[in-house]
Amino acid sequence: MSRPPTRRSGPPPERTYKPKPLPQESGPRQPRLYDRRDWRGSGRRLGAKNLKLRTNPLCERCLMFGEYVPAVDVHHKTDVADAPELAFDQANLEALCKQCHGRESNRRQRHGSQGPQP
Repeated sequence: MSRPPTRRSGPPPERTYKPKPLPQESGPRQPRLYDRRDWRGSGRRLGAKNLKLRTNPLCERCLMFGEYVPAVDVHHKTDVADAPELAFDQANLEALCKQCHGRESNRRQRHGSQGPQP
C-alpha cells in the first residue's frame, strides 16, 4: 500500500517576482504614425478600413490559393512609416484574414518593411 501525500507544515515557500529586463534601444525611437493617438482612433483610418473590407470581404492572399476565408484585418502593402502619404490609399491596402495578417506582421518584424516578399 502506498502512503497518501503528506502536507508540509509551516508557511508556503516565498515566491519572488523578477521582472523581465527591458530591451536596450540603440537610440531615440521615432514615433510611428500608427502609434500616435490621433491615428488610432481617427475616423478617416476606420473609414478606409471599413471601405476596404466592404469592397473585399475575403482574404486576398487566401483567395489566390482558392480558399474562401473572411477578411478581418487591413494591411498596408507599403509601410506607413516609409510612405505616410499612402496611408489611406485603397490601392495600398490589402484585406487579410487574421492568419495572413499575423504572418505578414511577423515577416516585417524579422526582415523590416523592405524585406523579402512571400
